[in-house]
Amino acid sequence: MPIHYDIETDELYVEGIEKGILQKSEETVISLLEMQQFTVPQIAKMLRVTEEFVLQIADKLGLKVIR
Repeated sequence: MPIHYDIETDELYVEGIEKGILQKSEETVISLLEMQQFTVPQIAKMLRVTEEFVLQIADKLGLKVIR
């Protein structure tokens, strides 16, 4: 008798997907901050993240930001 297992409902699978999305968002925020062409609100709106998230990344890396 075959066993059917839906991996998409597995906690570790879902957690891994969420971590991947967060990591990609962080990488994109860093790239946009380094370009120094966009304000924090613009970056947050483009990536659909909070301004606080963008500022935390900037502070962590010691980057100057346009507010």
